[in-house]
Amino acid sequence: MADTFPVSTDSPALAAHAPARRYTPSPEEQARAAAAAEHLAQVAAGLHEAPAVYERHGIDIEWHHQLDDPAVPPLLVRPYLTAGGQS
Repeated sequence: MADTFPVSTDSPALAAHAPARRYTPSPEEQARAAAAAEHLAQVAAGLHEAPAVYERHGIDIEWHHQLDDPAVPPLLVRPYLTAGGQS
């Protein structure tokens, strides 16, 4: 039963263990993402739509393209797509 108790965070083994590093995007990647979001907002505004609605519409178009594309293997991908992306 001793191994089911919580481990003390004061233990030397945990203190020596380096904490996991979180992913931090580079400044260039952050700038590209901000520029892409701004472009999406501008295009959506030009169509008098909210950016989220415009993005959802694009995802729906690609979804239906995948369903109708004869190059997509039907036994591998189509069950996943027809299940609404739920695996």
